[in-house]
Amino acid sequence: MENRSEKIENSLVYLIRVFQIMRDRACKFGVRSPLMDPSYVILSFLIKEELPISEIGKRLQRSKPNMTAIINRLIKEGTVQKLTDKNDRRITRVIITQKGREYIENRKRTVRKSVRENLETLSNEDLDILHKSLENVNRIASKINGD
Repeated sequence: MENRSEKIENSLVYLIRVFQIMRDRACKFGVRSPLMDPSYVILSFLIKEELPISEIGKRLQRSKPNMTAIINRLIKEGTVQKLTDKNDRRITRVIITQKGREYIENRKRTVRKSVRENLETLSNEDLDILHKSLENVNRIASKINGD
């Protein structure tokens, strides 16, 4: 017989699988998951604050050469800019541009649309249960995160 922790663990693993199914369905329609796109993740970081390239690399667990290539591509696309740190000229900081902000907003709309389409098969009763359950999960996740 499973104990409570094992049940929670199994439920969370299954929840991850649900997100993978939704991601796979979205990919079939040409919607790339934000979690598969380092550009989206980087721009999401930069919405909140400008960061040194090294810090972005640490957060993504990417090597410096890999980060340099990604940042250079984002610069070419016009979604970010590099700045020299005011206090330490050896540090290069990255900031998001207006085009980058627009990209993030467009991606959010696309992802939300994909989620809505995946939920269309559920009954109103199931949607109500899911909504309440997700509110509880988010509340508990905030406690775990220390928010």
